Amino acid sequence: MDLPRRAARHPHRHPAHQLARHRMPRAAPGRATALINLAAQLPPPLLVDLLGISIDTANHYARHASTDWSTYLHARTTT
Repeated sequence: MDLPRRAARHPHRHPAHQLARHRMPRAAPGRATALINLAAQLPPPLLVDLLGISIDTANHYARHASTDWSTYLHARTTT
């Protein structure tokens, strides 16, 4: 006697597709915002140790969190 089989599903379905299917929000924008806020308060080497991210990623978020407006001001004066 054979048991009925379930329809085959792709075993590695991307989590974003599963969230969309269940109408759940994605976490990526919130994660980026949280990392930028954390990078504004902590130096990049500490982010590397605490979160286990690469130093390049920590520096990237530190640049986004910087309060140095000189790049913005330079772009405004040259255009």
